[in-house]
Amino acid sequence: MDCAVRIQPNFVVLESDGCPMRVATLLLGGVPRGAIVLLRSAATGWTDVFEAMNGLAEHGYESVAADLGADGVPGDDDALRSVAVLVELFGRRGWTGEQVGLVGYGYGGRIALLAAATTTLGAAVSVDPDGVADIVARFAPGDLALCTPWLGMFGWEEPATPVPVVSRLGHAVANSSSVFTQLVSYPGVAGHFYQDAREAVAHAAAFDSWQRIVEWLDARVVPRPTPLAEAWRLRQLVGR
Repeated sequence: MDCAVRIQPNFVVLESDGCPMRVATLLLGGVPRGAIVLLRSAATGWTDVFEAMNGLAEHGYESVAADLGADGVPGDDDALRSVAVLVELFGRRGWTGEQVGLVGYGYGGRIALLAAATTTLGAAVSVDPDGVADIVARFAPGDLALCTPWLGMFGWEEPATPVPVVSRLGHAVANSSSVFTQLVSYPGVAGHFYQDAREAVAHAAAFDSWQRIVEWLDARVVPRPTPLAEAWRLRQLVGR
């Protein structure tokens, strides 16, 4: 029996580029470890999204989640403006850029990668991102360069992201960027491996990818100081 406590996220409506955007929020009391913007399709319902938000909460991260494809697939610029709105929501809660992470799946993964090239955050993760081929074309000549550490995860058997294209993306991103980047490819699975299918290889890929996401965030998203740590810092400054 699963006795884990689940927190039900709340919904708020924010304005993005003059249009309403429905956003799920799971905000924590006390001193959270960090803040995560989650970009994951809710086309089949919010259950998986809520599970991911609760999984992040277990590791001390509060989160907000938006479905960028709620009204059809938007343009990249529109989606990036929506991400900026979500990051600014955390800014109003006192989070700085280095204390915020970005995790995207599918089209959200594409936007997470593009946002990592336009916004300086603590960390970014793209799982099974869409439209990799044209992104390679934008990074390869140096038009884009990452300013946020980025982790990309792919399934070897996904027709939309063949291994040679993923390899070219890895080289293009690494060569054009000064921040640390990493690519992980899972053999024997397609793009939706993160949905934790019954097959053993897909289940293992889903488990491993989640562990890597948490470890990537833990290593790079700067924790918010506790009140005692902040008091100690101020005391040290006064004593100089």
